[in-house]
Amino acid sequence: MIKLTSKKLKYRVYLRKSKKWVTGYSTNDANNGYAGILGQEIDAMQIKEV
Repeated sequence: MIKLTSKKLKYRVYLRKSKKWVTGYSTNDANNGYAGILGQEIDAMQIKEV
């Protein structure tokens, strides 16, 4: 999860084992609320300013 006060970003991570991109966040959802999946290795991250 990324939190900024002055800029807006879009980001996503690529999971190596399942070979898919995961996006989004929710501070109220510890299982699905972060860009990634618990226990799965992140192979790449993409971040861009919007």
